[in-house]
Amino acid sequence: MTGQTRNGGQILVESLLALGAEKGFGVPGESYLAVLDALHDTKGRLDFINCRNAGGAALMAAAWGTPTAK
Repeated sequence: MTGQTRNGGQILVESLLALGAEKGFGVPGESYLAVLDALHDTKGRLDFINCRNAGGAALMAAAWGTPTAK
C-alpha cells in the first residue's frame, strides 16, 4: 500500500494483523464501517465474529482468549 492513502479502519486492521490477532469480536455498526470494510479485505486472515451485543462480544473474547493466550 505504499503511496496510497489509507483510512483509519485500514490502519487499525493492519495494526491488529501486525500484532498477531486472528479473531475479533464485536457488534457491527454504521459508526465503524471503514473497519468492517478493512476486515472484509483481509480475506480471512482476521476473522470477525458478529455478536448481538457488546457484553456478549466481551465475554466471547475473554472465553476465546483465556485458553489460547491470544
